[in-house]
Amino acid sequence: MGVIEAFRNAGLHVDDKGDRAACQAPGHSANDRSVSVKRGRGCTLLFSHAGEDKEDVLAALGLSVADLFDNRQGVDYVYPDGRVVHRMADKHFRQTGHTKGAALYRLDELPDDRSATVYVVEGEKDADTLALHGVATVSAAMGAKNPDKADWTPLAGRPIVVVVDDDSAGREWAGKVSELLTPIASAITFVKAREGKDASDHLTAGHAVTDFVPVEIESKGRRLTLVNADEVEIELIEWWEPGLIPAGSLTLLAGRGNAGKSTAAAAWAATETRRGRHVLWLHSEESRSRHVKPKLVAAGADCSLVHFLEVTEDGTDARLTLPDDLPALRDLMERNGIRFLVLDAVTSFKQGNKSGDKQDEIRPFLEGLNRLADQLGAVVLGIAHFNKGAGREARLLVTGSTAWTDVPRSVLGFARDDATGGGIISDIKGNLVPQPRSLTYSFETVDVPVGDQVSEVGRVVFGPDTTTTVDELLNRPVDATSEDDDSPHGWLSRFLKHAPQPAVNVFSVGREAGYSDRQLRTAHRRLCGRPADMKQYVKREPGSTSGAWVWRLPDQKWPWEEPVEGGVPIDDAIDDKNPLYAEICHLYKDAGQDGYADVIFENNEDAIDDIDDITQVTGHLGCHLPIDYVPVEFCECGNPVVENEDFCFSCQLGESGL
Repeated sequence: MGVIEAFRNAGLHVDDKGDRAACQAPGHSANDRSVSVKRGRGCTLLFSHAGEDKEDVLAALGLSVADLFDNRQGVDYVYPDGRVVHRMADKHFRQTGHTKGAALYRLDELPDDRSATVYVVEGEKDADTLALHGVATVSAAMGAKNPDKADWTPLAGRPIVVVVDDDSAGREWAGKVSELLTPIASAITFVKAREGKDASDHLTAGHAVTDFVPVEIESKGRRLTLVNADEVEIELIEWWEPGLIPAGSLTLLAGRGNAGKSTAAAAWAATETRRGRHVLWLHSEESRSRHVKPKLVAAGADCSLVHFLEVTEDGTDARLTLPDDLPALRDLMERNGIRFLVLDAVTSFKQGNKSGDKQDEIRPFLEGLNRLADQLGAVVLGIAHFNKGAGREARLLVTGSTAWTDVPRSVLGFARDDATGGGIISDIKGNLVPQPRSLTYSFETVDVPVGDQVSEVGRVVFGPDTTTTVDELLNRPVDATSEDDDSPHGWLSRFLKHAPQPAVNVFSVGREAGYSDRQLRTAHRRLCGRPADMKQYVKREPGSTSGAWVWRLPDQKWPWEEPVEGGVPIDDAIDDKNPLYAEICHLYKDAGQDGYADVIFENNEDAIDDIDDITQVTGHLGCHLPIDYVPVEFCECGNPVVENEDFCFSCQLGESGL
């Protein structure tokens, strides 16, 4: 006995409409249908308008779900590639045939006309039900969790309507289908049943194919969409500060400590407030009360338009983490009309587990800031630092991955000018303008009120443009004669002024003078003009692969290249006896004292009052005086003596009676 006959036998009124019947319960009007019944492919479809479970409705009539199927064992769905899905009455499934296939169900029934709309549904039953209404429809095997295992390419270029089951599994399926079909469909729409959960319920309830309800589905994955170039309108770059700071882009401010980056950012932020616009200042390294606000006040900012940010999570203080918090940050800036953002220091706001040295980890962080600036048309200033390298382009000195300078649209380098006390700002990326701009700046101190007292705070004063760049300033050769005696390069210039010296001697004496090896290497680069290739100033003796490295200054010759003044060849310029301190053999060769090939400086600086202060070894003359006091002078007897001494070692011993 069929389901419709069972309804009639139960005394229910059945209004036959083609292959669908509306069953009226006793005591209800003809318009108050409680159950709709419809013939499907190989089964009968049933829908309760009152929301009763299908099993309960059937049980009231003495029926089971198996009675809905023409074959009580279920129904088979045959795919065009040979896969067969067997659906049992208890809604269990099994597969036979080509179970590894990727073809869509009813793919072979699609029209050749690619402009015809194709309905995509979650299961084969819904596809068959829609097909009975004369529409093209497909579904994929293996349920809602595996749409990515099907081959959807035959739907490319077709308009698609996706019918979403009205439950959590259906919405999850729709999100995955959106990722798969949105990039290839000519158009895509998502709909759901007006009544019931799925397409079969919708149609069994008596609604037409055109009556589905539109729904919004957000794809969680990536989406690829083609945009034709002729649809893109060309826009001019809008400059907030001409040639330096573009609007709608991330700008990086980079320099060494005390170069004035934050102070300059405060000056620019103050300018924004004087234009009547809001500023958001995100800080991590400095106190807002002791450092940030005083800088803003000193720069003349309207602090009623400057905002700081508090972040809490579950009622406790937290830190802003980008790009995770970018959507919330963008909404906050949008709601409050903020179009000027400072991140000091920018690296403090990346995810803690992401390295600033790895491109693939820092790029998403910086690209997110670029998108934020672009979407809001905002100025975004990120403050970064130079490393301690020397002799390189400024853009290569930014600490971390090259992404720090690759991703921002503008990178401004800051460098102090010791000659003026101020500095220079240059566009060290220079890809937005034909001629990168350089701007001078200086510092001045102003009084900032703090209660009944005042605090002296520095501010930046921008000066005229200059043709000097930050690269040139950082790599400017140092004038050794003008250097302070206490500076590393001042000390090194005096150490090397008479002749090149082995590096081991430079380091040995330099450590005694209180300088680190790193400071001495940096000082050497500064004295040589910070060249990219230091091989011209650091070499081994020709033919040697293991001998000592020798340092020289730009105006000096290598000891092995030319004879010393006076024409005496240097045949022992590179010490092979590993002296403790500076080797200055050529000074003694000049004096004709071939026996003293090397000079060893001792640690103590006592007056010469004991034989232990001076050590004479065959081929060596030991001296306690600093290198600054060479070259030697000559005793009355003709032997060499160090400068500021009257007699040589032998004569001193003679006078002492030893």
